[in-house]
Amino acid sequence: MAIVKLGAPVSGIRGTVGGVTYSANKSGAYVKQWAAPPKPIRVQTAQQQGWLGSLPGEWRAMSQALRDAWDVWAALGAQEKTNSLGEAYYCSGWNWFVELNLNCYLVGRATQTAVPVIAKPAAPTYTLILEATGVGADSRVTYGAGEFSPDYDLVLYLDLVSSQGRAVWPLPYRFVHYNRNPIGTEESIQASLDGVYGAVAVGQRGFAAMQRGTSEGYRSAVTVEYEDAV
Repeated sequence: MAIVKLGAPVSGIRGTVGGVTYSANKSGAYVKQWAAPPKPIRVQTAQQQGWLGSLPGEWRAMSQALRDAWDVWAALGAQEKTNSLGEAYYCSGWNWFVELNLNCYLVGRATQTAVPVIAKPAAPTYTLILEATGVGADSRVTYGAGEFSPDYDLVLYLDLVSSQGRAVWPLPYRFVHYNRNPIGTEESIQASLDGVYGAVAVGQRGFAAMQRGTSEGYRSAVTVEYEDAV
């Protein structure tokens, strides 16, 4: 990995070009040779890829007027996004159609063809409680009454790391748990964690990224929390 000092006319680079990855961390900009991550494709990933392959046909089957309506919706100010350089941009209606339907798929909802009418929800407020796998273990997230019910899905991504010195959410993360229209003030995630990671060990640090989601697949920004397993 090499350190890079940027200046005019280039002030920032992110992404991979010609097998070289450009990024930045707290120490500044850097460049490194790209390498494929050494992990196999999981069954869930393969299923997602197969399902995504059906979306082009769904899009083509829609009327031109409906596809145009998606493009109009995608160009509204509420759909503005920000890239890794902090610059604003807009996706196409097709891009949003894929993104929202992938979100629907992940929580077991049907394909969304109508243009969304529900506004993007605000990010949730919650607390992560992480317990090592064992008898009576109850890893969970807690939140205030009405934080999700009855309007929003709870969607949770979480990564486990061994170092308690890490204070920044690492990548990659894994889709761990969801609940459509949860009730009450807490959600148990122990079974979901054990199913994804096999087991949670004492001292492991968990980074949780939770979102609110609408029935149309529109997700809030993530709220990140971390906790050490006890």
